[in-house]
Amino acid sequence: MFKFFKAFLPKKKTEKEKNEIKQVKEVKNKNLSKTKKEPKVKELKLEKKNKGPKKSKFDSRRKLPEKILSVEAEEIAKNAAALTAENVRYVGNLIEKKVIDGATISFEFASKFKAYPDWKFVVILQQLNDEDEITITESTFQPRENAFIAPEWIPWKERLQPSDMSEIDYNEFQQDDENLDLILEDLNKEEQTKLNNLAVEKNRILNVLGRSETAARWYEGVHGPKTASTRIALANCQTCGFYLPLEGDIGQMFGVCANAWSRDDGRVVSADHGCGMHSETDLPKKEGRWKPKKLRIDNSESFENILEETK
Repeated sequence: MFKFFKAFLPKKKTEKEKNEIKQVKEVKNKNLSKTKKEPKVKELKLEKKNKGPKKSKFDSRRKLPEKILSVEAEEIAKNAAALTAENVRYVGNLIEKKVIDGATISFEFASKFKAYPDWKFVVILQQLNDEDEITITESTFQPRENAFIAPEWIPWKERLQPSDMSEIDYNEFQQDDENLDLILEDLNKEEQTKLNNLAVEKNRILNVLGRSETAARWYEGVHGPKTASTRIALANCQTCGFYLPLEGDIGQMFGVCANAWSRDDGRVVSADHGCGMHSETDLPKKEGRWKPKKLRIDNSESFENILEETK
């Protein structure tokens, strides 16, 4: 009998089998730990909800009091607009009447100001109950859709132009000027030698951008080729004896006028600029479009006979 039940009892495992089973369990536990997802911790975020504009405490579906819809309310609003305009004659007809909520209404009147033709007076009235009086909550002067309004404000520093400066004004120092570079970074040895010979001491010098902007400004200015004096000139400044060309690459286009009789004396002019004070005055003059005719004089009577007749 015991042998019969013994057949169903589990056999004893050897040490080798126990170690193999132990290794298999450890591998399974490692795989389970990798695939197992960690529980997410919900973070409580305190965010302010955007409630939008503050709503009126009065329901818009509420019926307005009869008094605030009457002609009397319109007169009250017009008188309030007249106080804003400081005179009732500047307040025009009623443009629009809007219901804001169950106790508030706005009146819009046209403006009769000549300087403000497309503006309006806006008056807001309020009446809580039929028993209460009408209250003026606001009276303003506002532009309409096609109103002429002032342009957007630009600071004076940004609006300032070189022509606004006088000879006694000071300019603000600019550390990072895009038109200037440090003298040691921009100059080659030849240019550095020239500056040393001239005993010029300065930290920065015009870069390529600054020189190109300067050349464009001078050429398009009043001392360039697009002037009335250039159109009537017999020759350009480049062939004039009083023209002193500048040094460097910019001297190919510009020089200084040294003619005391010229309005450009002491100023930088372009090589193709011109005026009537050219040094080579023996150049042939251009003929005008209309030739002058000879004068016709009546010599039939002498001047003395005319004087005797007038006596």
